[in-house]
Amino acid sequence: MRLWKAEKQSNGYYLLKNKYRKDAVKGECLRTFNGNNKVEFGDCTAKGGPLDYTSMRLWSIVENGNYALLNNKFKQDAQTQSCIRTFNTDNSISIGDCTGKGGATDYTSMRLWTSDAFPFAKPWGPTGIVGIPYTLPNVPQSGFDQISFPIKVQTSPQAAGFYYAMQYQFMNGNSAYIGLQPTGKDTGSAVFSAFGSGVTPIDTNCTGSADGGAGSSCSKTINLIFGHTYNVTVKRDATNQKIWRGYVKDTVTGDTNEIGAWQPKDGSKGLLASNLGFVEYYPQINACSKIPSTQVFFGPPTANSTVSGTLATPYTYGKCKTLVEFNTQKSGTGWNISVKGKSNQ
Repeated sequence: MRLWKAEKQSNGYYLLKNKYRKDAVKGECLRTFNGNNKVEFGDCTAKGGPLDYTSMRLWSIVENGNYALLNNKFKQDAQTQSCIRTFNTDNSISIGDCTGKGGATDYTSMRLWTSDAFPFAKPWGPTGIVGIPYTLPNVPQSGFDQISFPIKVQTSPQAAGFYYAMQYQFMNGNSAYIGLQPTGKDTGSAVFSAFGSGVTPIDTNCTGSADGGAGSSCSKTINLIFGHTYNVTVKRDATNQKIWRGYVKDTVTGDTNEIGAWQPKDGSKGLLASNLGFVEYYPQINACSKIPSTQVFFGPPTANSTVSGTLATPYTYGKCKTLVEFNTQKSGTGWNISVKGKSNQ
């Protein structure tokens, strides 16, 4: 009597079916009604007419941290109260507003349901969270031979999880990225990867694939100290113009490391003038609330050592777009970004 199945429909909504009602061959679907806020069981197929729409038993499951709001389509379409809620004075359930009004009798938690029973509770990863667009002026006809990106991790878990990176694209060639991954106290990895067919690894610390597909990925363990600005640079090799190398420089200590080298596909030219950076949390999680807190600074890129670029306003995207605490603040020509998964309400 307390076992449920969320059965997805072709329009993206769900039928909420009770096991006991199904076994007893009774109306097994949770449904609403026109003109009141009752929630009852009924047949899963509407009889038609103005009093029995199919939408009265269709529900959207809206993730809210580790919990979910159950939002009825008919009530949404009618622009009335639409979420299932409980009360603190009795054991009834009803349709009500999706946000609590506050006070002792109307907590938001009265309409939040554990998400473990619902499809989105299955772990996923990696999770892209923040995008940071950039643009460079005066791109040569054959593209740039070098771009450097400043990144400063201010706070982050002292464990593997976050990736702070900048993407770039070759003219007539592959897409790629370069960035930093903290992995412990004052340590981390610098990553230099290219994606797509035709990429040839050059250094021994570079693989023959990238993120499980065609390409090449190079990784270098470095001293990664929070509060230090690191310039990560992609640069054409001075001797062999077909080879590109990745570097990371600690601007505080002056330490410079080569991350690795690979050759993009034949016919590739230089680097294009615009793309975007990102903040990603790559462990498997089953709720956006599991994303820990981080603060990071992204500075504008510099191409061919003299061409200064600009950053547009950072924004959130992806599965957790509206389910993170997100703040940006302009800092000189760059941006300070803070992000954290919203806690349960």
